[in-house]
Amino acid sequence: MSLILLMTVNSQVVAQEYSTCYLQDLLNPATNLKNVHSVFINADSSITEIPIQVFKCINLKELQIINCRIKQIPFEIASLKSLRVLNLEGNQIKILPTHVFTLKNLKKLHLYKNRITVIPEEINSLTKLEELDVSLNDISQLPSRIYLPNLSSLLMHSNPLDSFTPKILNMEKLLHIDLSNCNLDEFPIELRKAPYLGFINLSSNNLFDLPDAIVDVGRLQILYLNRNKFDHIPKVLTKVPQLMELWMMGNDIKQIDTSLYFSVLNTLSLNHNSIEKIPPTICNNKSLVYLLLKCNKLKELPSCVLSMPAISYLDLSRNEALNIQYENLMLPPNSNFIELTLTDKRINKEVDIGIFKLKPQYLDPCNW
Repeated sequence: MSLILLMTVNSQVVAQEYSTCYLQDLLNPATNLKNVHSVFINADSSITEIPIQVFKCINLKELQIINCRIKQIPFEIASLKSLRVLNLEGNQIKILPTHVFTLKNLKKLHLYKNRITVIPEEINSLTKLEELDVSLNDISQLPSRIYLPNLSSLLMHSNPLDSFTPKILNMEKLLHIDLSNCNLDEFPIELRKAPYLGFINLSSNNLFDLPDAIVDVGRLQILYLNRNKFDHIPKVLTKVPQLMELWMMGNDIKQIDTSLYFSVLNTLSLNHNSIEKIPPTICNNKSLVYLLLKCNKLKELPSCVLSMPAISYLDLSRNEALNIQYENLMLPPNSNFIELTLTDKRINKEVDIGIFKLKPQYLDPCNW
């Protein structure tokens, strides 16, 4: 439980730490509050509102009050015209009041783990905003449009959205969006209007297929689809030209299409599915570095997998019908392997032998 003040003293930034119990004494009329530019309060259950003295720090640039019991953001926040960072994570805020949106210089707004239900249209007033984190709230209503031209990171995971329908306008700097665990049934088509979007996390939703429009999504390089309802790898993903990482753990994929080919994919994670057979054509994916197949139903492995030119990490553990012993594997002399993971029923603790990571069966569960 601490309060950290960064002050400018003789043109140098000085950090001082005080116990929060001295907050009232610290921020008294004798203190030159105009020089305070950063306040940090952490994990104090006695803090139920933003201390009124904070609003006298008229040059404050960073305000972080996290893991306390703040219930509302008072009107006085509007007096902090220089504020760049507002972090109120881990509090009990239910409403985003309009006076927050008068903070025209705000670049980072972090409201993770509160009780917010609505993101109002006024959010678009924060045109300098670069990071918005409203994950782990109770948000079910979004603005009809999102126009935040400088936003690069939008984190909204673990909200009861059901759908993501706002029109995305001029979001040319958006690089990363997290909509995992939002009860989505369909891929958010509007994401294709973010021309540089490279990282999308849609894990823990109800998706079972993807639209052709995903090909038009920015510069998509990393896609997380873990814990959805896919029973196949959507073939349309092979048309996403820059896709480098595809994570589909914990679905119900039973087979891999023989024509599946990715030009630059280096990571394919299919752990915790129901795949029985890997087609030899998987070896045509010559950029694959990571091939993760833990906890499937594999019965055999194409020999060409061990000779793939870029493969360095292969996880075959917990495939009960795949009886492979490391000493019988013949790796090519020019192999790039760094780690090959297998379940070995003969051992009772994890063992590393060269590139081989051997895991005992009973210590390597598939419950996930």
